[in-house]
Amino acid sequence: MSYLSNKMDILKGAFMGNLMKLKALYDIRIRKSIRLSAQQDTSVIVSLTSYDKRVNSSVVYTIYSLIQQTIRPERIVLWLNEQKFCNENLPGNLRFLCNYGLEIRYAKDIRSYTKIIHALSEFADKHIITVDDDVFYGRLLVQELIEAHNKHPQAIITNYAKMPTTDIHSKLEPYIKWPEYYHASAGLSYDSAKLFPLGVGGVFYPSHVFDEEVKNEAVFTRLCPNADDVWLYVMGLRCKAEKRILTNSRINCYHTDLLRQYFTHDRLTNSNRIGGENDTQLQALLTHYNMTI
Repeated sequence: MSYLSNKMDILKGAFMGNLMKLKALYDIRIRKSIRLSAQQDTSVIVSLTSYDKRVNSSVVYTIYSLIQQTIRPERIVLWLNEQKFCNENLPGNLRFLCNYGLEIRYAKDIRSYTKIIHALSEFADKHIITVDDDVFYGRLLVQELIEAHNKHPQAIITNYAKMPTTDIHSKLEPYIKWPEYYHASAGLSYDSAKLFPLGVGGVFYPSHVFDEEVKNEAVFTRLCPNADDVWLYVMGLRCKAEKRILTNSRINCYHTDLLRQYFTHDRLTNSNRIGGENDTQLQALLTHYNMTI
């Protein structure tokens, strides 16, 4: 994909994300009602975190999109920094969504890890779907992830992914050069052990897919503080977890806060991908655990 084409896709996604925001605001503020699916899977929870301005600017739209899924999870858990948030200072829109299945928990802030580490501790026997706080997810996300899980019950299922590649000297290439997959076709051939799930599109973690090392805060805060995707990838490699990408997916995902983040540089993706921090953190973990890809 050319640079210009990629930029146009990003702008189109941002435009669609803003249209979705208008629909959400209409239901929340004017209709004061949200339609819910009658179908629910009580073995699955959706977990996410948010912080600072995004609590007011974007996460409400993400949660609205999760509430409207064709198959509802048992619960949608939003983890917020216990030092900054409480029931009294929550935005009114978030409080409204608590009437439709949102559960807000206050916990220790461990940055992007907050959504997965606390969930693994509190809901050890549940399947966990993690999502980002600035994306409006299509209504089929949970359904398609569950359907893929039923076909591959031991696998981590992802909607977006990258595939690590090596150069002619068998040296791992920089993260930014790895091919990226989204809306993959059913005929896609890939190494399910090496596939690198990307959290932005939603990732399904089956219960007990990791061992207890995944919660080793001392290691991940020291060696991989800004890249939970990288940490979870290495933990999956350690546990020899199979990874699968959704194929022939009908899910669309739209960023709802992209323009503000662009102008305020409020995106971890910028430093992790473009700045090369993913490569640094990945290599640190591989060295620490004496592993290769």
